[in-house]
Amino acid sequence: MMHKGFKISLVAAMSENRVIGRGNDIPWRAKGDFRFFKEATIGKPLIMGRKTFESLKNAGSQPLPGRPNLVVTTRRDYRFDHPAVSIHHSYDEALDHAAQLAAEMGVDEICIGGGAEIYKLSLPTADIIHLTEIHCTIEDGDTFFPAFPKTDWQETRRDARKAEAGDTADYSFVTWERVSSG
Repeated sequence: MMHKGFKISLVAAMSENRVIGRGNDIPWRAKGDFRFFKEATIGKPLIMGRKTFESLKNAGSQPLPGRPNLVVTTRRDYRFDHPAVSIHHSYDEALDHAAQLAAEMGVDEICIGGGAEIYKLSLPTADIIHLTEIHCTIEDGDTFFPAFPKTDWQETRRDARKAEAGDTADYSFVTWERVSSG
């Protein structure tokens, strides 16, 4: 199921209880996941919600370099003046612009980088989910990855990793690909 000829890939990390955020920040440290996110999204249009985009300030990297940052917000007055950032007022608007950018860039993939609402909106048309499973439980999380019916998806990769120095948990890189319905 491709959107205008482009694969849609969700790139996310979640705890064992589906938490992806707490207080507009990531509630764990996993350096390998940060590297994976960069490798998976660099050079491709990246759609994210406003809160996710604003949380990048916490990591000292707003906007994310090396890729167009497409920010979805319902706030009509929201502005961010940077050549790598475009503001959109609906997911569909951002997706159409991402398809145009992907064609101009010569890539066949559009990445979705969160948060919860953007993941939920993109899940029905997604082709791939790159999910880093963080092997911990976050009791006070406030943002969650949406549940997805495993019958619609096939796990095609699982790569377990031990925590590096400074990490807070072990994790696994898991790739899910949509099962063809035809």
